[in-house]
Amino acid sequence: MKRSESNKARLFTRVLPELAAAAPYFPIAAVKRRLAELHIAVTDGSLLHYLSEAVDKRIIHDAGQGWYSRLAESLTLDGKPLMHLIRLVKKEFPLLDFCCWSTQQINPFTHHILAKHTIFLYADADALSAVSDFLRAEKWDVLADPSKKDIQRLYHPGERSIILRPVISKQPPPTDHLAAPEKALVDLQIEADAVMLMDRGEARDVLFKTVSLCRVNIASLIGYAGRRRIEVLRENDSVGPHSRLLWSE
Repeated sequence: MKRSESNKARLFTRVLPELAAAAPYFPIAAVKRRLAELHIAVTDGSLLHYLSEAVDKRIIHDAGQGWYSRLAESLTLDGKPLMHLIRLVKKEFPLLDFCCWSTQQINPFTHHILAKHTIFLYADADALSAVSDFLRAEKWDVLADPSKKDIQRLYHPGERSIILRPVISKQPPPTDHLAAPEKALVDLQIEADAVMLMDRGEARDVLFKTVSLCRVNIASLIGYAGRRRIEVLRENDSVGPHSRLLWSE
């Protein structure tokens, strides 16, 4: 028992602080590797119990499905710019499963404040036409799943600009029709170029800045990016001269 307590103490006072100092996010695999390097024997069952205790004690913080973070503050995106639209769509389509996010929500993390905004609304592909017709009747500037050529011809960013997209299966679950921050950050990487919101480099900088300042479900973000067939984070991505953004699995 004394040895087990000693190993837990070394995990809490050395291993976890070292990993947290080196990167904002790290997986359980990195914890196991560091324990092995230090010749600290902890069974898988005990390790899971210790990590749960470390989260409870706020030594580290849960970042989703075997990932942990040093960041205490979780990322929230201001939903106020979307409340009117959500109420409108819910009233007209009470059974519709949809979610949305706005470029206005990411303004705190951009290099240059976006003066004109676009809302992205995701719903079943079969519903896009009906939603589009309804919103146009309500004086919204709507494009239903436009191509890049359509956007070049018809896109006019502004307070009432909405782009409708088919919902992506297994996307991070929304809250009250507000897209999860992980979804918005990944979708931004795709829409930045498609809708000419900003260049790809700035979109990537927004992602890096956001997830290095506030905690996200990194497992959900990486998994959703895979669903969208893009790579958003790599082991060697850096947030400082001596700090990686995340440890590899």
